[in-house]
Amino acid sequence: MKKILGLDIGTNSIGWALIEKDFENKQGEILGMGSRIIPMGAELSKFEQGQAQTKNASRRIARGTRKLNKRYKQRRNKLIYILQELGMLPNQIKLVNEFSDPNKLDKISILPISRNQHQLTAFDLLELRVKALTEKIELKEFERGALACSRGAPSYAVIWIVSHGR
Repeated sequence: MKKILGLDIGTNSIGWALIEKDFENKQGEILGMGSRIIPMGAELSKFEQGQAQTKNASRRIARGTRKLNKRYKQRRNKLIYILQELGMLPNQIKLVNEFSDPNKLDKISILPISRNQHQLTAFDLLELRVKALTEKIELKEFERGALACSRGAPSYAVIWIVSHGR
């Protein structure tokens, strides 16, 4: 049995592993391992003050923000695709190019809404929801409120509501 210490010395970190290896029986085991990140430059003073956020942490936060934004756009584009397929896309939403491939939903481009276009306020949406509870609403009214309150509702819910005449 032979003990081997492996070191990985990088610019900002040191990694190590201690293994025990039997070359004749081709067996071995890890006795211990670990790593140490060494803060550099401005990070060192922040690290000494108790603020242990590295450059990678700020990159990770930015990457998370980009992922959330991409997921939001995918949800929105999926709903727009479904509403377009059902012929229920609101008049205020204008697409740069028509699309027919559901596998390319991230390629949808929406034109900005014109300034003179009437936008629903939060109160208008709430009023529309209350009205839908007690009476049948028109398709155009449903279209206006569908995009504003779509988060959390699966896309098949929109199809079910339309097909059952609510």
